[in-house]
Amino acid sequence: MRKIRSGQSFLYREQGYNSTIIEVNMNDIIHGELLQAALEKTTERFPYMMDKLVEKESSYYLCPNNSVPMQVAKTTNFRSLGSKEVGYHLLDVTFIDNSIRVAFHHAFCDGRGVKPFVETLVYYYCCLKYEKVFSCEGIHIVEEVPDASEVMEPFGSQPFDVNENDIRSVDRDGFSLPESTISPKGCYRTSIMVNQAEFVSFAKAHKATPSILTAILVSSSIHQIHPEADKSIICNLAIDFRPALSMKNVHKNCTGIIYLSYSKADSKREIPNLASTYRALLSDQRNANAVKASVNSQIALFNRVDQAKTMKEKQELLSFINNTCLNSYVISYLGQMNFNDFGKHVNSAHLYSGEIKGLTVNMVAAGDTISFDFIHGFENNEYTKGFLENLDNIGINYTSTETCPISTGIDASYLMASQQLE
Repeated sequence: MRKIRSGQSFLYREQGYNSTIIEVNMNDIIHGELLQAALEKTTERFPYMMDKLVEKESSYYLCPNNSVPMQVAKTTNFRSLGSKEVGYHLLDVTFIDNSIRVAFHHAFCDGRGVKPFVETLVYYYCCLKYEKVFSCEGIHIVEEVPDASEVMEPFGSQPFDVNENDIRSVDRDGFSLPESTISPKGCYRTSIMVNQAEFVSFAKAHKATPSILTAILVSSSIHQIHPEADKSIICNLAIDFRPALSMKNVHKNCTGIIYLSYSKADSKREIPNLASTYRALLSDQRNANAVKASVNSQIALFNRVDQAKTMKEKQELLSFINNTCLNSYVISYLGQMNFNDFGKHVNSAHLYSGEIKGLTVNMVAAGDTISFDFIHGFENNEYTKGFLENLDNIGINYTSTETCPISTGIDASYLMASQQLE
């Protein structure tokens, strides 16, 4: 068994943690039997993605569960991870119409960690569906021997050596959206799609990256809605820590936050000027020294959790997470899905969860499309509308869904873990 360290912030919750979903929308209707065959090939390459959760002496471990095969299901609903229905797995594959949906438990892995699994699944599915051997460049295929580092725990018990004098302070005290609450009564989602080439071209022409341009457009829309804001608008940009820690193959949680501040003065700046400032902030906060300092704070917390003896003590130590809402909002960019030449069969890809307190914007690039999934723990969709207005202002074409309630699979793993054998 392997003890969970970096995913502990998603454990020890009284009601568990709802599933996170990567959804790949194909151009054609999904063939269930072919998807099952593709899943079998994929799990052969990624046997550790079939692990189950085991609780032992109030600590959680990952235990091999390869003897229980994963089974795809055609359903509009998401199944409960860790339940008997899904073979006690922490990852589940379902489909409906033209959508392949991979649900994962965030204590098990993060979006970047499950991304190679999804890419391999779609690769094998397309090879079977279209009876063609597509390019497998960058795809983890069955013939490849898994790297031992894939199952490494990125956050050990020993802190990294850090030069504290080289850490620059940043503004983290952001404006709180009036609608945000730590106890939302519902969760809502709007999907927006733009042409990837058009959006990236505009970003480059204005000295921005796709995530920086998105942060500017979202922060600008919030400022326009709340010109009375008494604090800067803070974009909490989720960043992959793997490159800085030299752990590129790790599938477990290995992310942190970078803070991009947007003040009233910034609202008067042109995009290229503000983008240059954001580039500098990104560079300062994601260098190896800054990343290790951020990881050290997580290591210190998890060490305290490991030292606690009872489940109740551990829940109390991590209870502040349930009572925290990141101000002002979050952007998470999964990056470019590696779909090679079979990407022509992909319409779009999406990342979302049904357990969001404030406002989160998830981004995924796939095929010819970049998707933005606006997810919020309140019914009001004016921030989404503000973003769309800003896309209109810069001449970016888009398509958008209606804003609809969203729920993802409830967590059964925390209930079943104590019953699982090693």
